[in-house]
Amino acid sequence: MEYAWYWLDDSGQWIEYGEEHPHHCSATVKSADLEKEFLADQKGIVFFRAGSQNQNMTLSCFVCPPQWDQSALPDIGFELVQLSYTSSEYGKIKRLFEKTMKNYCIHQLQRIQNPTLWQVFQWQKEQMKKLNKSKWVDERLLFHGTSPSHMPAICEQNFDWRVCGTHGTMYGKGSYFARDASYSHMYCSSRSGRYSMFVAHVLVGDFVQGDPKYLRPPPRHSNSNRLYDSCVDDLRDPSIFVIFEKHQIYPAYILEYSSAAQCMIL
Repeated sequence: MEYAWYWLDDSGQWIEYGEEHPHHCSATVKSADLEKEFLADQKGIVFFRAGSQNQNMTLSCFVCPPQWDQSALPDIGFELVQLSYTSSEYGKIKRLFEKTMKNYCIHQLQRIQNPTLWQVFQWQKEQMKKLNKSKWVDERLLFHGTSPSHMPAICEQNFDWRVCGTHGTMYGKGSYFARDASYSHMYCSSRSGRYSMFVAHVLVGDFVQGDPKYLRPPPRHSNSNRLYDSCVDDLRDPSIFVIFEKHQIYPAYILEYSSAAQCMIL
């Protein structure tokens, strides 16, 4: 199997090393060169030029979360892995869900394993740490309700803020996530008595009070060249978060559930 090396530009486009691009300087190193160096030394450093700038890259292999199923790591796209109800991972999500959904029961919890989206999410986290000059960024597990017909595309491509108007834009025109599963449940559609919602890792970072007119977060008071990371419904006790940059999100789980009465019938 041959692998290709790409880099992510500021607009979120992946570009293969060595390829000509109308808006970027060509690098003196090609994808095949990087793969050769990586096979020789998986922690080596490669020096090259991009336009008039000298660059260096520390090579590293993809590192997935330790709980991921190593047999379900696709090169492209995603795999769904059903979690055992006895696992600590399942228990953590169950407790979050049941805080506000006591009259509902979980039928299954599936982990979304999308290596590409996970790498982009980790890259975004590192960028936010650097900008904040910190080793920490505010990351939360949040819920998102949507139609089942949208779920495969979200698992494959991540959330798309351009369809945010479907459920309102009270705090800005972005993708909405909730602390409480009960809020997200209002936007879930039932299929034969069963509902599905996402649980996502979200880099909420430094947030500000939301506003319907926001197409992106406003500038920070301390630095007008830097925007806030997200918007919220209440600064003192936020329960709704609006994200405008999809790289700040990783769709982590699909939770399938129904009312307690429906569970008893089944």
